[in-house]
Amino acid sequence: PPPPSPVDVSPEPAAPACLLSFLFSVYLYVRSASDVPDAPNCPKLRAAGGDTGSPVYDFFLGRELNPRWFGGTFDLKVFCELRPGLAGWLVLDLAAACRQRETLGYVTPSMLLLLAFQGLYVWDAQYQEEAILTTMDVTTDGFGYMLCFGDLAWVPFTYSLQARYLAEHDPHLGW
Repeated sequence: PPPPSPVDVSPEPAAPACLLSFLFSVYLYVRSASDVPDAPNCPKLRAAGGDTGSPVYDFFLGRELNPRWFGGTFDLKVFCELRPGLAGWLVLDLAAACRQRETLGYVTPSMLLLLAFQGLYVWDAQYQEEAILTTMDVTTDGFGYMLCFGDLAWVPFTYSLQARYLAEHDPHLGW
């Protein structure tokens, strides 16, 4: 038998994505307690609403504004906003299209339109990457559990639900 597709097993990778989001958030929260700068000229910046004194609230929203690695050259929040979640979303959409081809013997116009529109959205986000620098997520919100979970688990596994539905159902909409 053929190996299972990501459409068949998407609950299995969703659980580790949720766990990874939590563990990464714990790392970010612990790391934010240190005042050691990421680089000599790169001090740690606190998010406006992320240093309330409530550990649960600060963990959820994130205390540090833009945590960085590699001497301040790699912005973790911007990377997570654009790369893993959006790529995972597109991979799950494409896997659903492959499943639809296996199941129905063809890819429906609905699935093709979904792939085109969602693929365009993902491509545009990657191509216009500098635009993310003006969003509230990057300029104001801390990098805590809310953004980690949203970027690494919510986006790929919920935004691809339409494709998962279409993989097994042909709405017969035509062009």
